Amino acid sequence: MHTKKDTMKHIFTIIITSLALNTVRAQPVISSGFVTGMAAINGTTYTHTGNIGLGNYQFVCASKNEPRFFASSFTTQQLYFIDVATSAIIDSMAVNLYDITAMNENSTLFAVGDNDEMYRINTATKAIVDSANFPSIHMLSERPGEKEIWGLADGKIYIIDYTSGLSGTPLNMPVSSFDGLGARFTTGGSLAYLSSSVTNKLYKVDAATKTVIDSSAAMPVTPYTAEVSHDSSKVFVSSPNAFVIYIFNAATMALTDSINTGTREPFELYRHPSRQELWVVNHFKDSLTVYDENTGALITAFDISSSPHFLAFASGATSVRNMVPGAEQILVFPNPASETLNIVMADDKARSLLLYDTYGRCIRRVDINTRQATFDISGLAKGTYFMAILQDHRTIKTLTWTKE
Repeated sequence: MHTKKDTMKHIFTIIITSLALNTVRAQPVISSGFVTGMAAINGTTYTHTGNIGLGNYQFVCASKNEPRFFASSFTTQQLYFIDVATSAIIDSMAVNLYDITAMNENSTLFAVGDNDEMYRINTATKAIVDSANFPSIHMLSERPGEKEIWGLADGKIYIIDYTSGLSGTPLNMPVSSFDGLGARFTTGGSLAYLSSSVTNKLYKVDAATKTVIDSSAAMPVTPYTAEVSHDSSKVFVSSPNAFVIYIFNAATMALTDSINTGTREPFELYRHPSRQELWVVNHFKDSLTVYDENTGALITAFDISSSPHFLAFASGATSVRNMVPGAEQILVFPNPASETLNIVMADDKARSLLLYDTYGRCIRRVDINTRQATFDISGLAKGTYFMAILQDHRTIKTLTWTKE
């Protein structure tokens, strides 16, 4: 009788919590895309939740203070404004842009336009408020905590101060204007790292003195772009031709490890804004791969829209509604005697169950293709967990569960 009473308590807790979480907190992400539009992504459950628009959207970024994503298309010569909560295009501005970034300043977007012109755009008024010309400038990076834009060019990095106007100082170094994402900074912005397809090396730059202070030995295969870990101890460098991500010690610049990416060529690399995760864009596989920064272990891989290159993470979590009808037909309840979760589906369609800890880390995944399944929880520590059930790469049910 005692066991039956405890079981019912656990069932009650899960069902009530599940109903309360029809609206869940998520990390909104979008990717650039061609033909099929941009991908809307739930960064908490690692799912492609739908596409935004149709056609080609070459560059994307997120606003610092507004609940907006931005996307530029040199096909339509428009800058698009996208609502974070609904993933809907809500406005646009007629301007032809080739790269965009909006991380540091409120209601401010920096961009590269026609004829190597760099723009400062007020996104609240949709007006170009400043511009300057920097020959062959391509990718832009904002230095954290400083009024600086670092622009990649052939044989140099432009370091552009925007305290008053747009004044740039070139730092000569052996890089190409098409070396991936350009300068990538430590969390505090004191150091910048750039990989070079010219020399196959990784370079370290003192951001305060604007000097190159170290470089690695040449990599075995041509690199594409770099990214710095959250704790600034590692630098990751992608090499699509080698199907590998090189891992460097950020202090010594020594190549210490690598990640074999299998059949997916790794292009752009991004560190997640709040979790110790490395997000990798697989341009030719129309997909994303997520790795644990600390161990290099694969967390997940999932398909998104066609031919992605760039990602934008919303500056904060927002409410995202579960829009899939019939989600209430799925039941999940524990069996304390065997330390398993019993899962009952409405049918035998293929689904996946993902379990997350309170830090948002995916700690277990089970694929399901029957009406009934069990999920072993015997190895889990006591505490609260979040679950997401996925079907066709979309979240169809979310709930929380506490192991006592």
